[in-house]
Amino acid sequence: MRVEHASAVLSKVISQAGALSFGDFVLSSGERTPYFIDLGLLFNYPDLRAEVLSRLAEACEKAERRRRVDAIGAPVVKGAVWAAVVADRMAKRLVVFDGDDGSILHGSIEPGDRILLIDDVLNTGRTLGNCIQIVAEKHGGLVHRVQVVLNRSKRRLLDERLRGVRTGSLITLRQLADQLGFQGMIDPGQQSILLGTH
Repeated sequence: MRVEHASAVLSKVISQAGALSFGDFVLSSGERTPYFIDLGLLFNYPDLRAEVLSRLAEACEKAERRRRVDAIGAPVVKGAVWAAVVADRMAKRLVVFDGDDGSILHGSIEPGDRILLIDDVLNTGRTLGNCIQIVAEKHGGLVHRVQVVLNRSKRRLLDERLRGVRTGSLITLRQLADQLGFQGMIDPGQQSILLGTH
């Protein structure tokens, strides 16, 4: 029996949830984009959500086998929803951060704690960068890994505070574009928009 590659499964999940839209959008960073990916729509589909959560938890558990994790953290709102389930499955403390300034809204960090940060989509990394800075400067902890569902960031625009932190993703934007194009779920014009070659 053939096992589908993770990027093939996740691209189908994103498409089936209607999480990818084309048009004219403004991201929270102020950047304009001809497409938008809203993984919050997966919350409407328990089976699709479960597929992503299972893979996200596996990625986080694998990361912990390499290096100890004391707590799972995430910014509100969508990241915190994913992180709450992962923290529960891993029996870890949960820390929820403010999405604007990175301050802690719920949970706590002790000096020396190692934090694994989770979010849904990585764009510029500004929100996660705020969390990383707060963990280190105000609480004496260390964010040693960021795990996201989808990485659509451009390296040259990525927040500097993420540069020293290992970052993992379940799927990248290129993989999403390639898989959706291969599966005939988007046309060549839409594929070039995702790849930034239009």
